[in-house]
Parts: sequence; structure tokens; C-alpha cells
Amino acid sequence: DSVLFGGGGEYEYYSSYEDYFVGRLLPNGTPDANFAAATLRETAVYDTTLQSDGLVVGVGAARQPDGRKKLLVFRLQPSGALDPGFGLGGLVIISDGGATREAGYSVVIDPDGRIVVAGQRGNSFLVARLLANGTLDAGFGSGGVFVGPSNRGGAPRVVLAPGGGYRILAYLANGTGSDCGVLGLTAAGALD
Repeated sequence: DSVLFGGGGEYEYYSSYEDYFVGRLLPNGTPDANFAAATLRETAVYDTTLQSDGLVVGVGAARQPDGRKKLLVFRLQPSGALDPGFGLGGLVIISDGGATREAGYSVVIDPDGRIVVAGQRGNSFLVARLLANGTLDAGFGSGGVFVGPSNRGGAPRVVLAPGGGYRILAYLANGTGSDCGVLGLTAAGALD
């Protein structure tokens, strides 16, 4: 009955800095002092979802020492501590190493327990699928990642499609600007 929240704020005034937060609210709206929120320093949290076992999966962008932002997937135990059984100490970075901005904006858990993330890599949207332990699912897209066409002006969202596969909301470049569009992906990570 509690509510998990996360987010970030970016401020510019002569210099730029960012504040990030993650925590939990009790049903009455007060912060839960017993929630040992994981230190997700330098991370903007854009979406979270709850697994059937009570673990929380979140996505966002983690600022790296070189200033680049990388797509981050993390998993928290019910206490708020990072789950050591997921990725590297509870964290998974999905990056091609070249883009200066990568971020995860939407996350769902599919019926098989796999984690599906929609995000952005440079000017393109991407969808990644991870196994329960945080490794990329090699049976999806190319090595676990599908990179789509140019995405402008919005945070891609992913939902489960009836009968399998996924639907992605993205702002697709049309030559002079962008249009809101929905793309279908099969369960194998190919255009449907």
C-alpha cells in the first residue's frame, strides 16, 4: 500500500547541477523513514515497476564521470537496498559506448518475468530486454537491444501487446519535425 517515487531536477544558473531522489511514501503520504533508499547518486529515475515478488525495478539515466549519461536499470529489495542478485550490485548500464546521452524512460515486466525497457540512445529510441538476473536477453533484437528510427521530442514508452510482443510510443522524425507514433515489436525484438 505504499508508493515508490523517484525523479530528478536539473538546474542551470552560471553552472549546471542536478539533484536526484528516490524514496517511498506511506499510504498517508508521509515519507517512509524505514525505507533505506539505495544511493542512486547522479541518477535521474524516470519510471519504476513492481515485480510479483515485491522487488522494484527502475530505469533512468546515470551521469558518468566523463559527463555522458547512460541508460541505467536498477532493482531494489523491499527494504530499499539495491538487489545484489541483479546485474552488478543491483545496477545494469545499457550503453553502446558512443552516444553522449542514453536514458531509460519506461519499464514493464513481461509475463515470463523478463524486464523490458524503452529509452533513447542519441537521437534514436531503443528497447532492451533483460533476464531476471539483469543480463541482456540474447533472444531479443540484436544482443538484447532493438534500436529504432530517429526519436525527437519525447520519452519513449513501452506497453505489453495483447497476445505477445510490445508496443512503443515514440516521436518519430518525419523530415521536417516529428510525429507521435506507435511501433509494434514482436517478442523476438523485430518490427511487427
